[in-house]
Amino acid sequence: MVKRAIIIKRVLLASTVVAQITVAPIILFALTYLPEIDTETATIGIRTELIYWVLVAGLSHRINFFFFCFIMGG
Repeated sequence: MVKRAIIIKRVLLASTVVAQITVAPIILFALTYLPEIDTETATIGIRTELIYWVLVAGLSHRINFFFFCFIMGG
């Protein structure tokens, strides 16, 4: 029973770390690059052509993170 609790805690910790490494950059890239604000006509839009770029940037950030972790951590 104790080993199962330890495994569950480790899996939750690992999934939290992976989610933060993947989701946080995607959200931040999306907030930075997707909104399009036009002050002349007072309109706000979303640049949908950049959605693919934001997803790829977030995932490549994750790949780079793990690569550097494995190099530095052994």
